[in-house]
Amino acid sequence: MEDGEENGDYRNLYNHENIFVADHGGGAGNNWASGYHQGKGVEEEIMDMIDREADGSDSLEGFVLCHSIAGGTGSGFHYHSFLFTV
Repeated sequence: MEDGEENGDYRNLYNHENIFVADHGGGAGNNWASGYHQGKGVEEEIMDMIDREADGSDSLEGFVLCHSIAGGTGSGFHYHSFLFTV
C-alpha cells in the first residue's frame, strides 16, 4: 500500500487485514498460468479474509470481487480465486 493510504486521512477506510499482497510483492508478470497457479498457494489466506468480512455482516447476500481482467494477476489469479469461492 502507498504510505498515504496507511498514514493519511483515509487510513481507516479499509481494514488492512483484508488487503492481500503476495510475499514476493509482485504479480504474475502478465502470465495467466503463473497467476492461476499462484492462487493455489494462497486459497486459505484469501478465504480467511472473506470469512472475516462475512462474520462481521448481519446479512451477507454477496460480495464484489474487483480486479483487472488483463495480465496474469488480474485474470489468472482472480479466475482461480473466483473458482474456489463459488
